Amino acid sequence: MAAKLCVSLKTMVPAIVILDLNLPGASGTEILNYIRANSQFEKTRVILATADERSANELEHKADLVLLKPISPIQLGTLASRFVS
Repeated sequence: MAAKLCVSLKTMVPAIVILDLNLPGASGTEILNYIRANSQFEKTRVILATADERSANELEHKADLVLLKPISPIQLGTLASRFVS
């Protein structure tokens, strides 16, 4: 699944990606690394969501924002709007 998503990303450049690290059938870390390794996404903001505090600490340098779950939809919307002009 991560490979399919990475192929799909080649056809678009999102302004923001809200990425859960624990996706069914995919590695959120793999997707994050793909985004950060490709210059076409240099302006793409990434918000990571995880329940694993250790993963959050390990990946915070690659993300624009790391949120520990549970996250309210209102909180997520407020924080995401800060990254989109």
